[in-house]
Amino acid sequence: MVLLERERERDQLAAVVEEARAGDGQVLIVDGSAGVGKPRLLEEARVLADAMGVMVLSARGGELERDFSFGIVRGLLEPVLARASPRERGGLLSGAARLAKPLFAGAPEQGVASPDAAHATLHGLYWLVANLSQKRPLLLAVDDVHWADDPSLRFLLHLARRLEGLSVAVLVAIRPGETRSQPELARQLVLEARRPALRPRPLSSSAVGELVRGELGDDAGPELCAACHTATAGNPFFLSELVAELRTEGTPPLAISAEAIGELGPQRIAASLLMRVGRLGAAAPRFARAVATLGTEASIGDAAALARVTTSEARSLAADFADAAVFQCGEPIRFVHPIARTAIAEEMPEAVRAELHRRAARILAARGARPASVAVHLLATGPTGDQDVVAVLVAAARAALTGGAPGVAARYLRRAQAEPPLGNAQFEVLHLLGLAEVGSGDPAGVEHLRQAADAAPAGRSRAEVTRSLVQILMPQGLFPEAFQRLEAAASELDDSERELRLQMEVEAASASRHTPTTYAWGAGRLRALATADIEDTPAGRMLLASFSYQRGFDGGSAREVADVARRALEGGLLTEAGTSPVVWDALFALIMTHEVDLADRYCAAALDAARAKASLVGVVAASSFSALLDYRRGRLPQAESEARGAFEAAAIPGYETGMQSFAAGWLIEVLIDRSQLAEAEAVLAAAWDSEEIPDATLLNYLLRARGLLRLARGETDRGITDLELFEARVDQVPGRKVPWRTRVDLAPALARRGDLQQARRLAQDDLELAQLWDTRLAIGMALRTRGLVENGTDAIGLLTQAVATLKDADARLEYAKALVDLGSALRRAGQPNNARERLAAGMNLAHACGATALTDRAHDELLIAGARPRRPALTGVDSLTPSERRVAEMAAREMTNKQIAQALFVTLRTVEMHLSNAYAKLEIRSRRQLPEALTNP
Repeated sequence: MVLLERERERDQLAAVVEEARAGDGQVLIVDGSAGVGKPRLLEEARVLADAMGVMVLSARGGELERDFSFGIVRGLLEPVLARASPRERGGLLSGAARLAKPLFAGAPEQGVASPDAAHATLHGLYWLVANLSQKRPLLLAVDDVHWADDPSLRFLLHLARRLEGLSVAVLVAIRPGETRSQPELARQLVLEARRPALRPRPLSSSAVGELVRGELGDDAGPELCAACHTATAGNPFFLSELVAELRTEGTPPLAISAEAIGELGPQRIAASLLMRVGRLGAAAPRFARAVATLGTEASIGDAAALARVTTSEARSLAADFADAAVFQCGEPIRFVHPIARTAIAEEMPEAVRAELHRRAARILAARGARPASVAVHLLATGPTGDQDVVAVLVAAARAALTGGAPGVAARYLRRAQAEPPLGNAQFEVLHLLGLAEVGSGDPAGVEHLRQAADAAPAGRSRAEVTRSLVQILMPQGLFPEAFQRLEAAASELDDSERELRLQMEVEAASASRHTPTTYAWGAGRLRALATADIEDTPAGRMLLASFSYQRGFDGGSAREVADVARRALEGGLLTEAGTSPVVWDALFALIMTHEVDLADRYCAAALDAARAKASLVGVVAASSFSALLDYRRGRLPQAESEARGAFEAAAIPGYETGMQSFAAGWLIEVLIDRSQLAEAEAVLAAAWDSEEIPDATLLNYLLRARGLLRLARGETDRGITDLELFEARVDQVPGRKVPWRTRVDLAPALARRGDLQQARRLAQDDLELAQLWDTRLAIGMALRTRGLVENGTDAIGLLTQAVATLKDADARLEYAKALVDLGSALRRAGQPNNARERLAAGMNLAHACGATALTDRAHDELLIAGARPRRPALTGVDSLTPSERRVAEMAAREMTNKQIAQALFVTLRTVEMHLSNAYAKLEIRSRRQLPEALTNP
């Protein structure tokens, strides 16, 4: 049927394709009711794109395929990957795009995917599309997106939000009111379109007349054409069906009455379609049902087997159906329109439909189809206790999990539960279901993982399920349960599992230290394990990592602690145990011992590894530790950048409470020092929305940050209350020392309120611990704290010692704070000349650190001391935003724009914008000038 009355829509399609070809990618929605002509507009877009040299990748949703993991994505991208040579395929799946490989592999990767694997898959698919578009501009055309599977819909939304700078147009056709599976996702996708949706209108009476005469001949008079327009309301599909029925009947146009046309209106389309099918022979209805059951990718062979006809008969029937305008020409066999498939499918009784799906599953399984292709049919059948069905559903769920579609995996596994599974399959289904639900943000997942751990056979099976559960429990702050389950599962392992048992014992001891009632057990267990010769194995290095942290609690010096952590990390801990929480014990130990170069190297390595896997949990942890390290070194713009990255990545379903609070704590502290109190308040509100913050290790960092924020806002009593509660939680374990802690904020706040005795006791206790710890940073900070709670010459003497100690500690911010505090004390003691010298030095150093609050305080003190300081101007490196600086530093390390974008999960256009801004602020013109510009303020 020719395209009539669609000139406006055609112009819009051409404009979107042309803009995409020029690098301005965007989404365009075609929104219309069934039969109004959406597929015809998509076909017109394909023709336009092809004429402009734009590669077209197309796919179509289907009612059956909505349970097929990434069905739309596979339809779009698998053909182009299949056509590519091995070399071309390798290039397309290079860089971050390699994360999408499992989706297109012949068999799923072994093992269990991490809960944030879905993000890794979306990230990989985005860069696969980006790689394709660099070879040739792309048009991704998706019809019937209202029937898209959830993972595909999530990818389309993920891509739509990152089209800036890509030569990619995304054209999707949607039927209003039909987004039953994920209405919110579909709504968000519609909102991403810059242009108003194309809403094709019904055809006018004149257009209907032109089409009717074109099909039936010029004898079709005005009354017949008007009756056709009235009967179909100008709906192109209904009109085509009506004309096809009239042609089939063979009645001359002059003999067709308006009354007969009325009887063939939209309400009779399904019936007339079924009548046309019946006229094609006795086997035709059976064949139509088979194709309707198999979905949009039905092959001749599968349809023949399901309809119980020969292949030759199937080919003949398919040709007859195409002649009757029921099927499209060619293979796979598809209906001309979803309305036609729906008419055939809904005509079947429920029992017949279920039996056809059961037989379709057997046919596909027998020819070795993907488990997911079989599983979508099993979802439409009832349980019979068939363990082969369970096996197929489990295999399909594993593939969906590995491919980053946890929601689809969960549906397969719930169907497997109904079968039900027997024997060991029971705990396997529960295990996978728990992981799938956690990955899709369903709170039921943790309980199913608990049930799986309880149901698993004692030994390695229970140990592996338990470790999966613990990886969920610990980021959520559920340390007591993690400890108890690890300890119990480890105790069931015999000597043949010695390595695994030691790994779990170490993880149990590490988890126990986060709970006051079990701290003593974990500490004692680590000490006992560490007294024996520690083997050069992954478990041995995990023991070293956890013991390095423990040695600090036991009163060891920073040098001892750093040596143990170094042994663990230099032996390969990051590679061997990258997902184990004990990795962070070693990194934290290096940061607290202020082994800055070593800590910097391993934090960067951990972050690179997490980014390479697109592991959001790993990115949050590594970025948070990097932020802490940068903060302690006095690199506040870098610290803010890393902390923001951690906080933004921490919005992971099932992890928000622990991981986001942990990241928020560091970010708030940096924002306070950078005078961004309103932003710090917003971060706090996003991370926690109630006054009470429970006693959990990860949440306690947020409690401390809230106390600091309240002090900064002048809410002294409330700030002290938070910090005292934090101190009480730290001190609730008798005999445990925390040498890296300082009371530099609490003690002075107490002194300002008049609680001098308590302030001095805290400050002296801090100094004694710092002297045992024996680092210049810890001692210098403790001396400064002591100075801040004293007066007169005592304060000046202590602050002078703090300045001398911190001068060479590689901690510029703390050195600047000590200088400003000493200058303030000298000014109050009537020594303005000495005061001005220290204050000016402190102000300049604070400015170099990016510490706006301290810079402003030093400036104000200088004015009081009689100086006329100029407020340092934000120029050069100092004028870069945290994001600009992060991108510039990565570019200075010779990373390409593409590598930077992949590492930071942003678009190429975003990287280009940050670099352009950085060049302007640094007054340079090329990448080669970045290293020098960044190191010379």
